Amino acid sequence: MELSVGGEYARNTQRVSNFPLRLGVRYATLPFPVTAGGNPREFSLSAGTGFRFAQDRAAVDLAVEQAWRSETLPVAIAFAVT
Repeated sequence: MELSVGGEYARNTQRVSNFPLRLGVRYATLPFPVTAGGNPREFSLSAGTGFRFAQDRAAVDLAVEQAWRSETLPVAIAFAVT
């Protein structure tokens, strides 16, 4: 099972492509247990923004994501900046 939701909030309605705030949440049960009979789960949060330039012909997007995987105790496993 996998559930995810995300959204984007544009602070400037005249120029929505300049630094919108993007947020996301994801939950999943994973198909590969680490221990016999385990039920691993994954939960992640993400945030990002971006902007366009060169008359909207080019863009830069930035995102940060934190993910946790667990079978019995939650363990932080990932931190990424793209």
